[in-house]
Amino acid sequence: MLNTFVPVCNWHANLLSKRCEPAISESAQLSRQRKKSHLETLEAQVQALEAERAALAQRMRELTEENERLKMKDSPDSVSDMPLMTLWTLPIFFLLMFACMCDSQ
Repeated sequence: MLNTFVPVCNWHANLLSKRCEPAISESAQLSRQRKKSHLETLEAQVQALEAERAALAQRMRELTEENERLKMKDSPDSVSDMPLMTLWTLPIFFLLMFACMCDSQ
C-alpha cells in the first residue's frame, strides 16, 4: 500500500499545502542557487576561453610574420643576392673550360 495522504476536504488540502510550502520554497531556493553557481562557472569558462583564443590569435600573427620574414630572407631579392654559380650556369662553365683546354693544346 502506498504511503500517501489524500486530503478529504479543502481544510485538509489547505493544511497539507501549508506544511509543504516551506519545503517547496526551500527546494526552489536551492535550485536557484545551483543554477546561479552553474552560470557563474560557465561565465568564468567563457572568459578563460576568450583569453586563450586571443593569446592564440596573437601567437598566430607572430608566427605568420616570422614565416614571411624567413621567406623573404631565403628568397633572392635581386640578381646580386643570387649565388655566382647557379645550377644552370655549371654546364656553360664546363663547356668554356673544355674549349679553353682544347685551344691551348
